[in-house]
Amino acid sequence: MFETMDCTGCRTCEIGCSFHHRGVFSSSISSIEIKNNPKDLTFSIVLYGEASNGHLTCDGCQGLQEPFCIKYCNVLARNGLEAILNEFVRK
Repeated sequence: MFETMDCTGCRTCEIGCSFHHRGVFSSSISSIEIKNNPKDLTFSIVLYGEASNGHLTCDGCQGLQEPFCIKYCNVLARNGLEAILNEFVRK
């Protein structure tokens, strides 16, 4: 789980991810999940390294010039998400 102050919680990245994997708009299969932290009104980003509870494994949109989660991310949060994805993919 990655903490970020940039995420606005719009969850567009989840939808873009599910479309990349299966051609459908469904956050329940996305390999990225946005979780709300109600205590401090921030969001955490979960990237799935392996399939779990219906979520697919994150492949960083291999083969695409720009991952869908980043392409459709809010402009204000895009750099933060890109840094998180790069860190995750390098592991």
